[in-house]
Order: sequence, then C-alpha cells, then structure tokens
Amino acid sequence: MSGKHLIFVIFLILQGQMGVRAQTGTRPRQDQQGLRQELAQYHQQTIGTFLLAKRRELDRQLSAADRRTLAQLREEVANHRTQQLAYFQKVREERKASRQPLSEAHKAEIKAQHAHYQQLMGQVTLIANRNQKALTAVATQVKAQQEKWYADLQAIASRYRGTGGDSTLAKRALVHERRRSYWSLTRFLLLDPNSTETYLEELVPKGTDETNSGNLQERPTPVAAQSVVE
Repeated sequence: MSGKHLIFVIFLILQGQMGVRAQTGTRPRQDQQGLRQELAQYHQQTIGTFLLAKRRELDRQLSAADRRTLAQLREEVANHRTQQLAYFQKVREERKASRQPLSEAHKAEIKAQHAHYQQLMGQVTLIANRNQKALTAVATQVKAQQEKWYADLQAIASRYRGTGGDSTLAKRALVHERRRSYWSLTRFLLLDPNSTETYLEELVPKGTDETNSGNLQERPTPVAAQSVVE
C-alpha cells in the first residue's frame, strides 16, 4: 500500500470515529430532552389535571368566607415567592462577587421571610382544620392514585433505560418520583380552582421556602404549621 493510500485509509477511519462520537454525544442529549418532556407532559395532563379537578370539587364545599380568605392568601403567597426569589438572586450575586459567607443581615432577612411564610401557612392551616372531613376524603383519593402514577412514570422512564448514558437519568428520575409526594395540604388549598394551568410546578414551586430556600446554605428551622389533616 502506497503512502498516499495509507493516509487516505487513516483519514477514513478517523472520520468514522468522529461520526460515532458525534452520534453518541447527540443521542443522549436528545433522549434526556425526550424523557423530561414526557414526564412533564404526564405531570401536566394526568396528575395536575386530577388535582385541579379535586380542588374545584372542594371549592364548592368551602364557605364563602374561606374562599375569600384563600384568594387573598394565594395572592400574598405568590408575592412572597416573587420577592423571596429576587432576594435570593441578589444574595447569590453578592456572595459570588465577594466570596464571603452569608452576613448576619442576610441571615436575619432570610429568617424574617421564612417566618412570614410560616405565618401565611398558619392561616391556610386554620382553614384546613375547619374543612377536615372534606380534605381527608380528597387526601385518600390522591394517595390511592399515587401508585398508578408511579407505575405510569416508570413505564415512560423504562423506554429510556437502554439509550446509553441516559439510562442513568431514567433511574434518577424514577428515584425522584418514588420519593415525591403529590399531596400537600397547604399547596392543594392554595391552588386556584379557576385556573386553567395544571403544571405541577404550580403545586411544588422551585427555589422558595418550600424547596430549601433556594440552596443559600441558610435553612432556618421551620416553624410547624401542620394541620391535623394528613
């Protein structure tokens, strides 16, 4: 084989290896996106729709006073989340620039925000206690569905187990779903029965008091605002 032919063969081999690498690098990313999209779609169309329907049923059983109070609390909680996320972002940027730990002023503000959130949740708990019987019935129905939801999500994830690097993502997704609870008394009551949104993120918002204070490494001990309804 001449030198020119040898160089040409080596070139073809290298091109083939590069093509394989490109395919194996692209496919897992595509599969990750596909898995996340399917899980999100199931959460929205199945779990979220079910919970929102149950919230609308409950609304017809609440007193007019409780409905008004919940509407007001829903707005206050939404404002709290917006302000809290903005504050956390500001603190993160300050810490990134200064490379310093949380200051005492930051810690005090975070604790004050958390206390305000707990006060709001306490008011929701009072309403829950007044409607204990109806909420217990809903909780039973939700918990009865959780195994079916997990089985469906498991079936979705199983289609991605044999796709290279994404099999690990599928396993992690299943562990997360198994640990996840779709019944939260206060979050359920704060759902807007008139909303057309069924995204699960509305039930479990990220980066707020309900999710470890945005990972700012300052997690005040929560003040219990637990209802007798589980």
